[in-house]
Amino acid sequence: MTNEKRAERLRSLMQSRNYNAPALARAAGVTTQTVYNVLKGRGKGCSMTTLSKLADALGLSVKTLI
Repeated sequence: MTNEKRAERLRSLMQSRNYNAPALARAAGVTTQTVYNVLKGRGKGCSMTTLSKLADALGLSVKTLI
């Protein structure tokens, strides 16, 4: 999945679960800036570890974001 598509997918998942970036960051144990980087389609912040934490916080498999 491209960074841009990942950003769109994450944004959609966040909206469906009523998460904003700071809330997701807290739930995932990452910085708010990391979430913003993923949402902006920047490669920074898109490590497998980060994506796994975000997926876990959203109650999903990491496969949803890769």
